[in-house]
Amino acid sequence: MPPADSIARVFELAALARGFQRAGIATVALKGPALSQLLHGDPHRRPCRDLDILTPPDDIPDALRVVRNLGYEPDAPFHRIDLRHAVRHTCEIPLHKANGVKLDLHWGLAAPHYPLRCPVEDLFASARPVRLASTSVLTPAGLPLLRYLAFHGAKHVWEKAVWIEDIAALLAVMDPPARAEALSDPDPAVQLALALAHASLGSPRGLAGRGMDDLAAEIAARGGREPETRERADLARRLGAERSALVRHWIGCLLGPTELDWDWLALPDRCEILYPAVRVARLAAAAWSRT
Repeated sequence: MPPADSIARVFELAALARGFQRAGIATVALKGPALSQLLHGDPHRRPCRDLDILTPPDDIPDALRVVRNLGYEPDAPFHRIDLRHAVRHTCEIPLHKANGVKLDLHWGLAAPHYPLRCPVEDLFASARPVRLASTSVLTPAGLPLLRYLAFHGAKHVWEKAVWIEDIAALLAVMDPPARAEALSDPDPAVQLALALAHASLGSPRGLAGRGMDDLAAEIAARGGREPETRERADLARRLGAERSALVRHWIGCLLGPTELDWDWLALPDRCEILYPAVRVARLAAAAWSRT
């Protein structure tokens, strides 16, 4: 018998899918029960802590109405900031429900200033239905799914072993032509993902040479530690991020508002330019309180 919280997430994802379908909002389920069903034929096989749903940015206001009608509320500080701030500076809004289920509503896959890219439109184009609680739920598949999983893993410096297991499981369910295309994909993030899966699980090798194998060994040696901002940027650089993209990333990290800034002081949209000053004031106040 699956754990009660896993069953709850499956039924919640099905209810969300039906709500979005009734509202005419395009969505795909990322990871979670839908990916578990796609890879293993069992929505409870792959562990997860929350639900992730991707929708186009223009549909976010309507999507928020749908999820609120289903009992979800934004986490702090998103419950009180201008939605336009979130769309400009982040890629998701975390929400929660009284039954304990957590939902991340995405309009992107990373912060806008993150130096690597993964085309969102390919995830919608590749989506295929899986059945969850008698409901058809769309989830990405094929090479676009592999690229997304590789991108997501790289963004977090592969801190969780289950993400490597996802790569191996996806290769295992691909038909031979699709697998051959995946193994020869030139995307460095994909080749790193393949090297990690080969080294730890014996899945088929990609095109990666010794350099990518060495990088995979470095990541494996980290032992699942949560990465720092510097480590995320360094891995993006080693995976081919352009210098200009890395500069934009650091500017975004230094000047863009964070959840801590929003929580300290929620400004109206027309005053957003003041958030660097808000951060300075917040850090000064924190330092003063420690003296």
